[in-house]
Amino acid sequence: MTDGGDRLERAAGTRREAEGLRARLKAATTYADQTTRRVVEARVALAEEERDVARLDGLSWSRILTSLRGDRVTAQERERAERDAARYTLADAQTRDELAWRDVQGVQAQLDALGDVEAEYAAALTEREEWSTAHDPERGRALTEVAERRGLLLAEDTEGREAYDAGAVARDHLRHALGLLGSARSWSTWDTFGGGGMLTDMMKYDKLDQVTAVLRQADLALGRFTRELADLRLGGVEAVNLDSMTQVFDVFFDNIFTDLRVRSRIQDAELRVGAALQQVETTMNRLSLRGREITAELEQLAHRREEILLS
Repeated sequence: MTDGGDRLERAAGTRREAEGLRARLKAATTYADQTTRRVVEARVALAEEERDVARLDGLSWSRILTSLRGDRVTAQERERAERDAARYTLADAQTRDELAWRDVQGVQAQLDALGDVEAEYAAALTEREEWSTAHDPERGRALTEVAERRGLLLAEDTEGREAYDAGAVARDHLRHALGLLGSARSWSTWDTFGGGGMLTDMMKYDKLDQVTAVLRQADLALGRFTRELADLRLGGVEAVNLDSMTQVFDVFFDNIFTDLRVRSRIQDAELRVGAALQQVETTMNRLSLRGREITAELEQLAHRREEILLS
């Protein structure tokens, strides 16, 4: 009979991994429920504009803008732009919802693959207890404590590394979005105070199209980062979205009021993205610090185990 230390270490680590996956599954399911509600809301909004629902293919705010010709926007053109905006919103919500539920299924599969972790942990403890009783109870208890703690730390270290990697992806997307928002704000400022016009509108909305795409990626990355943090019982980071409906209003009523409103929305988005970026970086620093603490404690446990075995 072996001393059961290796089995107990593996069982403790797997048990910790399962606990983290259950927490992540709960967070992922909550998020997916929210995305499903947004899809329902988007469908209702689109039904008010048009019964036929179209996917996002080929739609962008710059395309919507260029479809409006002339100095005066007719009621029919305005209705068409509102319909396209509703289509865009619905397609975006559906994409988020599909990805969210795909993530739920992935986490559930990981959890199922671990099997009955509680039964394995109990069996490992029993094996360890039997060995300790038959050989050296005091030494056995000390080795059991070391093995359990080591297993927990190794599992936490894996979760921390995965969360850090997810945070790095979210951080990069947020930095990119922040740069694009700054460029869009510059065009919006010229549109408001420098005269603007169709060309300026097109440049501004081209930047906002890019921002929308990057923010969508950032939101998805933040969602993954938040779910990874759930493994570690840490708070997540709120998603950031640019309220793009103001763009439609700006096309309809080309005056300083709506220009200022668009500029205000861009500035607000900059603040929200900047706040999210700061929170992500702060959390990543915490994860890095915790990783160094775990490494130091694992080294201490290795020395402790060696001392017990040699005593």
